Amino acid sequence: MYDATPVNAEIASPRIPDADRLWLSIGGSRRLGEKLSGDIGAAVAFFDDRDLVLSGAAPDALFRGSLSTHLAATAFAVSARLRYSF
Repeated sequence: MYDATPVNAEIASPRIPDADRLWLSIGGSRRLGEKLSGDIGAAVAFFDDRDLVLSGAAPDALFRGSLSTHLAATAFAVSARLRYSF
């Protein structure tokens, strides 16, 4: 899945460094008995790289200072579940 970020370059910051991302996921279910089943899943999100350049010269940044950085991120998620039907 391709997931476009709502955070544009003007509002991106170290607190909100979000970027567009590509998700890849896989999962499966297995019946383990008449009333018991299990599920497993895994996902990885590849975020687009983002450059942040914040000037310390603006009046609202007097105490913050300036920042120039390159952000790169990848996220991983794994899940497992057992279900029992009454």
